Amino acid sequence: MKPIIAIEDVCAWPNLIALPGGELVVILFNRPSHGLEEGGLECWGSKDGGRNWAKKGVASPPEPGQNRMHSAFGQTRREELIVLSTGFELVAGKLGRLHRLWCSRSSDGGLTWEVNKTPGLPVESPLLIPYGKITCLKDEPIFATAYLSEGKGRPSRTWFLQSEDEGENWSVCSQIGDGDTNETTLLRIGEGHWLAAARTHIDHHVELYRSGDDGKTWRQAGPLTLPMQHPADLISLREGVILLTYGLRNRGLFGIGGRISEDAGKTWSPPFVLTQFGDAGDCGYPSSAQMDDGVIVTAYYTDKAPGHDGYHMGVLRWRLDDFIRT
Repeated sequence: MKPIIAIEDVCAWPNLIALPGGELVVILFNRPSHGLEEGGLECWGSKDGGRNWAKKGVASPPEPGQNRMHSAFGQTRREELIVLSTGFELVAGKLGRLHRLWCSRSSDGGLTWEVNKTPGLPVESPLLIPYGKITCLKDEPIFATAYLSEGKGRPSRTWFLQSEDEGENWSVCSQIGDGDTNETTLLRIGEGHWLAAARTHIDHHVELYRSGDDGKTWRQAGPLTLPMQHPADLISLREGVILLTYGLRNRGLFGIGGRISEDAGKTWSPPFVLTQFGDAGDCGYPSSAQMDDGVIVTAYYTDKAPGHDGYHMGVLRWRLDDFIRT
């Protein structure tokens, strides 16, 4: 399995989904730095299973002196693409004040975007940071997560959010965790049942949470990774299993890891390593989708990989039985 250097000169933090019909669409940060340059969130598409990519449009353009670097991404019941985004003011080459959450939508597959800079938000601070895939269920609200970090040594809190009007206004369903969660990905696993995989604030491992009452309450279900292995992505595969992918940032092992569950998240396979980046200094944020032929496409970013220097979005095309015998 040879990694594909898909899009060069982007830090990316990719957020990948598959559209009906098989096209892959990704939202990514379009500058080759860890947010320290003025840049925005672009939409790119692939019609050949992730081998080749073309820019479609700009989902969240930055205002002067700012970036738009955080995203949650999905498709609504009206088959519009929707992006929640935030970003920072840039001050003397450093990240300054966090700016308000925006909601962008596209009705033409990502070519053009309308940006609402003042969506209705549910908590006392508008400075929420969105993450992961936005979940749309037939005849139900759309769901997302967002978190608020109050600085080093202080709690980080994650909210499970819903919108009844396709993202124009959001309300809080519940809080996930007790003050040590941020970048949290969601997966609906059955009627009323959800999983949430949350990056922790203290040692940066991924912790699993479960809900059996449609997100009204959550219970902690144990760690999914070791410290410095984060953040996560969760998807359901056609093989009837759940796939967890996550970044590896342990000294001596920078790369992308994975695990699967065959029992709705109750137990998990031993970890496997999808790819390694050698002496990279920045990497991770995998986001996966499965094609109709069973191939899994995993997008990620790194600032260095064997045979390639510089920030880029990489892509792996693989099958479950390459790593796991189910």
